[in-house]
Amino acid sequence: MRKLLTFTVVISGFLALFILIKHKIIEKPQVIQENINIKEPETKKFDIAIIKKINEENSKIKSVIIKSMPVKVTNGSMSFRLTGDLSHKKDKFFRFILTSKLTGREMDLGSNDEIFWFWSKRMAQPALYFSKHEDLWKTNLKTPLNPSWMIESLNVGIIDQSKIYGSNDDGIYLYLYEKRKNAVGEDCIFMTIINKKQENVWSRKLLDESGKTIVSTFYNGDIIFMDWKDENVSMEWNVKNKQTNVDLSESMWKLPDYKKKINMAEQSLVK
Repeated sequence: MRKLLTFTVVISGFLALFILIKHKIIEKPQVIQENINIKEPETKKFDIAIIKKINEENSKIKSVIIKSMPVKVTNGSMSFRLTGDLSHKKDKFFRFILTSKLTGREMDLGSNDEIFWFWSKRMAQPALYFSKHEDLWKTNLKTPLNPSWMIESLNVGIIDQSKIYGSNDDGIYLYLYEKRKNAVGEDCIFMTIINKKQENVWSRKLLDESGKTIVSTFYNGDIIFMDWKDENVSMEWNVKNKQTNVDLSESMWKLPDYKKKINMAEQSLVK
């Protein structure tokens, strides 16, 4: 059976490292209270004006770069801080490199229009894991290691109204539902929650068919907060220094030249 790559392996490695150096433990914040209605959509009708406004603003953004971004990763009651350098060019071009002042580069996540990849110093078998986008379903890759969720979480994409099959509206939030497939080809639900008063996206959630949350992203000012329920892991980005529409070097979208490469779809070593 193909070995399943999980975010827990990476986080456990981080924690072991930082416990050894007696890194200060930080209490996990309760940023957002979850009060999402996950019942079946009541209607296919929704406020097109709000979506149009959000899309108009996001359509102006072609690229995003955040240098030396403060990142906090939390596992249970344990938290530690790293620095992230993030770059994105629409639609699939993405690079996210996490570093520590003490140990250097710890993680490298990326994507271009053909492939995506993942590398971590803390993996049991350190290697560059990669796959073609079209082979995602063959990889068994969990959502935290998939750059596509990171891209979604940047909140600069367009809401495709043609993919919305239903909605709920409680007077405060507008809930939009899309049907999607996860990394192993199973049906799931992608939910966008819009704050109607502020006319912006408040949260994004990926749910399984039963309505159980797989991963959530919440937006709170300059903070983007991602929460992976099954892994008991969260990540917090401070995007205060975000720059948009900056010319980005094409070299950052190339597959990195790490010593060992493994094609996740084929589970084969690439020389």
